[in-house]
Amino acid sequence: MRVNGVQFDSGVVGGELPVESRLEKLQLSFDTPLWPLAAPLFFLIRVDFFQFVSLNTCRGSISHFFIFLFAMTRGYTLLEILVAVTLMMLIMLGLTQLFSSVGTQINNTQATLQLAGELRSAKTRLESDLKLVTADLTKAPPMKTGVNQGYFCIIEGMGAAHTNDWLRNQGFVAGKDIAFTSDSNESYDNTVGDMDDILMFTAHAPEGQPFRGLVGGQVRESNMAEIIWFCRGNTLYRRTLLIVPGSESLDTDPNGFYQRNDVSVRFENGRVIANSLEDLALRQNRFGHAVSAGATLQKFREAFPFNIHKNSAVYYLRMPTIQETSLSTWDVSESFDENLRTCLGLGPSLGYTGGITTGNSETLPDGTGPFIDFWEDPLPWAGFPVTGERYAEDAILNNVISFDIQVWDDDAKRYVNLGEARDGFYDDGMSAGPFGGQGNYPLRKQNAYTDELSWIALPCVYDTWSEEYEREGYMWPDQDGVLTETQGRNQRDDNRNGVIDDIDEWTTPPPYSVPLRGVKISIRAFDPLSKNIREMTIIHNFVGK
Repeated sequence: MRVNGVQFDSGVVGGELPVESRLEKLQLSFDTPLWPLAAPLFFLIRVDFFQFVSLNTCRGSISHFFIFLFAMTRGYTLLEILVAVTLMMLIMLGLTQLFSSVGTQINNTQATLQLAGELRSAKTRLESDLKLVTADLTKAPPMKTGVNQGYFCIIEGMGAAHTNDWLRNQGFVAGKDIAFTSDSNESYDNTVGDMDDILMFTAHAPEGQPFRGLVGGQVRESNMAEIIWFCRGNTLYRRTLLIVPGSESLDTDPNGFYQRNDVSVRFENGRVIANSLEDLALRQNRFGHAVSAGATLQKFREAFPFNIHKNSAVYYLRMPTIQETSLSTWDVSESFDENLRTCLGLGPSLGYTGGITTGNSETLPDGTGPFIDFWEDPLPWAGFPVTGERYAEDAILNNVISFDIQVWDDDAKRYVNLGEARDGFYDDGMSAGPFGGQGNYPLRKQNAYTDELSWIALPCVYDTWSEEYEREGYMWPDQDGVLTETQGRNQRDDNRNGVIDDIDEWTTPPPYSVPLRGVKISIRAFDPLSKNIREMTIIHNFVGK
């Protein structure tokens, strides 16, 4: 029988035990996993087995017991103590390292699981939004007037490699092209992907789960909302604005409007007006697309097709967040870039290399720059962000290093970036469909009326559009930037192809006049503790929605 590692012979009852049995009483069982921890203790407690064996009797009497204890007690030499202490320290060091390694691994695993959970939550939210899109994407743009379906818009960032070189030289550069690893010999960071895509659309709420937001400072509910997904720095945002047309409790003061309201509005005829789904079919009425209220009719017309990225500073900021729009000085009647000038106290220069940059002007090894370290310093701007009364309510996910939106190309039978095939073919030689080109508004500089950089371009943007733009008698810039009266709906076959008022005759055609069958959205994020990277992909089919 073995108790606590000591072997006892249960076959002897009474009588004097043989020497072998006495030795077995103190024999260690080294097959137990705890013997390494006990080794130094047994080294110190040195039992002189010969003295023990020489005892004439060990029948359990008290006197014999004390004789036994005296016999097994001796002093220790300095060498023995040093050896024992060294062994114990080595064991403790090993245990400390083991516990530290296990603790680190547990922390890293927990961080990775947390990151996976946050990514999954963002994915679930986006999947739910896409299922509730109000626009019918199975029909080719433009959307007909009066259908009251809202809109759907994908903005492929202008920093993509397939946009023209002139615009990239002005500071419109994709994040992955200027991603910089500041702690690794100043090299490119190849973990960063496409960061400058924007997804905007209108959606209806799930049954029994209305959208909630502020209207006049009070929480209100709505079954419709305008939703915007975009990245700034390495944070993924989801801006939600209620669609409450005709709301009587809506504030009329354009200054500080978003301090008290989460409503999709436009400024028209000197008033703040809540948008309806039909109003949002027009690009100029959407969030972030406002043309300055002081603009003349000609200036307003020149702003067509209402591209939101008027300069590289706005391009890198993507869209307004609740952090800056809740400022008391933020004017809902002004454009994004004009509000930035006012809130930051900047002059007319608002370029990325102008009034918004910090000292991060160092160049990358090949001479390009400025750089952005998306892991450590994703917002390298002086005096920014400006902070209003509300903060981070629209933030969905931090530490994001890719938010890439692709569309289904029926010709190539795969998901592609808008405008990816500049010459009609993708990199693998596959022939491109309509989505492979830049659309009907390619990149172009237009300085006809202002000294500031402006564009008539709307490159690589999918938009459900509206046939309202082509109403007879309207004046919009044509493809050369010249204000021209619309003629696409004059009930004539102007291009003599046998079709009356076809899209090719329009002065203001949609960027892409083809249905959108599906989208693929990839979200990549990192964990700053474990340095692990995870990516999740959403594929949504609009056919049969």
